[in-house]
Amino acid sequence: MSRIPFFHCHGTAYLFRWFGVPLDVDINFVINSPGEGSGSFYVAGLNGQKYWWDGFPANDPFPDMLDPNIWRPVRIKYPAAFFPIGLSINFGRDAVLAEINALPAGTPFALGGYSQGAAVMVSVCNSLSAARRADLLGAVMFGNPRRKVD
Repeated sequence: MSRIPFFHCHGTAYLFRWFGVPLDVDINFVINSPGEGSGSFYVAGLNGQKYWWDGFPANDPFPDMLDPNIWRPVRIKYPAAFFPIGLSINFGRDAVLAEINALPAGTPFALGGYSQGAAVMVSVCNSLSAARRADLLGAVMFGNPRRKVD
């Protein structure tokens, strides 16, 4: 059996990018670092393993924490821009939908994202055709800025 695609969108790099301009910010936190520089550390997974992260949202370790025998993580590249956030979310949605639509009909997949990436994935869920919605196994999202209050 082939591994199931898990499409993932990361959040916005608020500390590292402002209006599309990269900022050189030393966030200066090191936890159990193997010496690859400040701002990098290990993240503990639920499986008891630790996963390396350099602190940049685009490199978050969440997809790497998935069971590699089941899941095939697919990191979606999109602007993750603070401004204009709506265009960034739409770009991400379109990128995910293109990946999904490239799969053969009947191929199961899952979605995940955090922060702006969660907003992207909600937009994806709202845009899926009925046929592709039937292939969606599930979605996990954290910190969605478009969530309803209460």
